[in-house]
Amino acid sequence: MASTGRESLAVKRATEVAFDSAPTEPAPLPCPHPLPSYWTQTSSEPGPAQGVFTPQDGVDMEPEVDVAIIGAGITGISAAYHLANRLTPRYDGQPIKVVVLEARDFCSGATGRNGGHLTPLSVLSYDELASNPAHLSRFLSSTSREEHWGNDRGTKTDEVIRKILTLEARTSAEILMIIQEGDSLDVELVSGSNWHLCQSSEEEAAFDASIERAKRAGLSDLAMQVKKVPSEEWHKRLHDPSKITAVYEIPGSTVHSRRLVLLLHQLAYANAQRSKTDLKVFTQTPVLAVKSLSGGASSLETPRGNVRARYVIHATNAYASHLLPQYAGPKGIVPTRAQCVSVLPSKSPSEGEPLWQMGFSLNHGFEYLQQRPNRSTDGAVQTCILGGGRWAAIDREWGVADDTKTNPDVSAVLRPMLSDLFPNNFSKGDPVELEWTGIIGHSKSGDPFVGPVVASAPASHGARQYIVAGYSGHGMTRAYSCAEVVVDMIVADRAGEEWVPPVW
Repeated sequence: MASTGRESLAVKRATEVAFDSAPTEPAPLPCPHPLPSYWTQTSSEPGPAQGVFTPQDGVDMEPEVDVAIIGAGITGISAAYHLANRLTPRYDGQPIKVVVLEARDFCSGATGRNGGHLTPLSVLSYDELASNPAHLSRFLSSTSREEHWGNDRGTKTDEVIRKILTLEARTSAEILMIIQEGDSLDVELVSGSNWHLCQSSEEEAAFDASIERAKRAGLSDLAMQVKKVPSEEWHKRLHDPSKITAVYEIPGSTVHSRRLVLLLHQLAYANAQRSKTDLKVFTQTPVLAVKSLSGGASSLETPRGNVRARYVIHATNAYASHLLPQYAGPKGIVPTRAQCVSVLPSKSPSEGEPLWQMGFSLNHGFEYLQQRPNRSTDGAVQTCILGGGRWAAIDREWGVADDTKTNPDVSAVLRPMLSDLFPNNFSKGDPVELEWTGIIGHSKSGDPFVGPVVASAPASHGARQYIVAGYSGHGMTRAYSCAEVVVDMIVADRAGEEWVPPVW
């Protein structure tokens, strides 16, 4: 069962302490045969017609490219999408060559194994963000003050919080626009809201305080996006749940995460053809090493031969330190195993009707839940996907990069949770359809690494390598925009211009 609000705060503190003891060795390559996830089981593999090639397709890689992207998840494919939209032809009239190299199958990492939520952070997280030393330390010299019930922005730390919340909201909005425009592939979007379910008066009081402090800090416009749902409403819409004390509604959506990346690639490939950009994706092609060459180029070693690239984007998230050991350990990016189950509810209020039209988070975000939309015509009840429970594992799964197995301690939390919370919709004997794990990349600050790679040796200075990784479980609402930032850096460097940070 889920922990109470008081317990979850203690768990959160213990989790942070455990992070500092995470392993310091570099991450391994992704395991070649991960457990199947709901997303990988309900979506197709792209092929040569879409510019995606396995070793069995017999297509040779180009020995020299303009940009090499390592990783074919939401970050890598977002980068390819932005490159296809922004790169101009070479001076000699030859097409720009962009290659994406993926160690396993297309979108088989964290994006293809997550909970399927597209929910930006809200002011419910204000206290957590404001107390984060990484956010405070950026403006230690600033004068702290609070603004009362207005919008003149408050302290410099609150400026950082505003930028974080704006980044996530902007990313979500951009993706929603892409989904609306790219209707050739159904990504099963369920847009509307996310409900955070409180399980104790302490958790409710903490959220109320966070909202009030956000208002006093000049974020009242963002606080207006949070609604406290009346008790009678959530009791009715959740079919009289158990152990819920309060509910907060924030903007959010759920989506078939792997199909979303397939759509992004479909659009990127079409744009590349129009702009005369040669875009190819090679799966089952792990990058074994990246070496800096003279003139800023890099050589990427793979089992299928080496590739020389003028620019390299490391979109490897949890596995970043395998190629960039300077990012290993708690000061960099720590591989962290997360776990999900998919379950069919045994009791539906109306045949063929979904239980809910929103996504859920609970236990201070440690757990997350959604129901997929009805894809069948037989009125069948649709799958519910629940993730979380990592707090029950010894060492919180920090440093665990094996997604071929589940953790039994986490399973013991997840499997009975739905029947405990929603006894009118789930029974303790409801079978679990699938249970899987995925590896997310955690940083100590909770923020990703975005920009030029930190050099590990003098020889690597001047190399045009960039990193976009370490989302700490929030890649769906950050990766697209973070990839755009790095692409803008590459476009500026290629043109001999100074990169200008985006206004958002």
